[in-house]
Amino acid sequence: GRTGESDRRTEQPREMEKRSVAGKVRDRVERAVEELVQKHLDLLILLLAAQGVPQETQRSRTDMLVRCLTGCQIEDTIFKDGRRSPLSLDTTTNPPTLRLNGELLARVSDRILRS
Repeated sequence: GRTGESDRRTEQPREMEKRSVAGKVRDRVERAVEELVQKHLDLLILLLAAQGVPQETQRSRTDMLVRCLTGCQIEDTIFKDGRRSPLSLDTTTNPPTLRLNGELLARVSDRILRS
């Protein structure tokens, strides 16, 4: 009956809010990744070169990092050993799959993300 209808109506705004928060987190992560790739990729390459990493290896590592970052996934939450974890990295995939904890990222201000 009516109780089920009432539950569904109150659940819809909660689900919409959850999707809205997830969308905002996704947008923030995409902006941060874009900024990282555009502004700091050259620095990464210079650091690899300074360590004596061969040029072809620099390219392959940089390419893998960019593919990993641009393909990252936002999870509702991530637990490791019973505790919330900010991220997980699945190295069994190529490129590795980076999973970020959306619950924790939603608490981080834009100012901190960009610093």
